[in-house]
Amino acid sequence: MKDDYPFYLANQPANPNADLLVRDKYTGEVASRVAMASAVDIDRAIAAAVDATEPMRAACESLLPAVRETMLDLISRVQPEYQDRVRNNVILSGGSGLIRGFGLALQEALEEVGGGRVRVVADPLHVGADGGLALAMDAPASEWDKVAA
Repeated sequence: MKDDYPFYLANQPANPNADLLVRDKYTGEVASRVAMASAVDIDRAIAAAVDATEPMRAACESLLPAVRETMLDLISRVQPEYQDRVRNNVILSGGSGLIRGFGLALQEALEEVGGGRVRVVADPLHVGADGGLALAMDAPASEWDKVAA
């Protein structure tokens, strides 16, 4: 471990004069020092977050057209007798599932092809890893021999 850690404000390390001592819970000895933000630092951090709001919104919104187009294209390739079932069972996970309103925007896009339902999974960021773990746990030992180290 390092002896001290800065905090970051608008992507810049800050080393104020005040430190918060981090103590080992068993020995009580100082394990590290962490930079402690002042009220001024906190105000600067809030201002930086507010300044980032519009660029973040624009970046998130820029993802929608490509995802929308891909979703509609994939649905159009499904056999006609299954399209209704697929349109009503779209599941959004991963980073896009963390963007507020993204699932609703995709659901609105489904209106162009007869409507549908988009569900955002409860933990969009980790659900893929959970699924991979479930598959790995079900895999027979002989399959693991095929995995490259």
